[in-house]
Amino acid sequence: MELLITERGVVVAERIIEGIAINPANQPPERVEHLRRSDEKMDLWLRRPYVVRMEDVWQVRCLDCKSSDRPSRWETVSELDEAVAFARM
Repeated sequence: MELLITERGVVVAERIIEGIAINPANQPPERVEHLRRSDEKMDLWLRRPYVVRMEDVWQVRCLDCKSSDRPSRWETVSELDEAVAFARM
């Protein structure tokens, strides 16, 4: 595991590539009532894209806004480098 130290907390991930967390261990829950999400988790993940492996593809996800009950899926690609490039846009 690797750590991405930010001003809002620490992201623990399988890898960190160009500041993007790959398969973060402490990613935002897939679905949770936004009022129940902790302020710490909200501060850490709000508008911070990350990449997860789902079966044979990579998904770029991001918690876009405070009122969201789940992270948005921005893109699905077959190659990790494509996912990182998209997340950095």
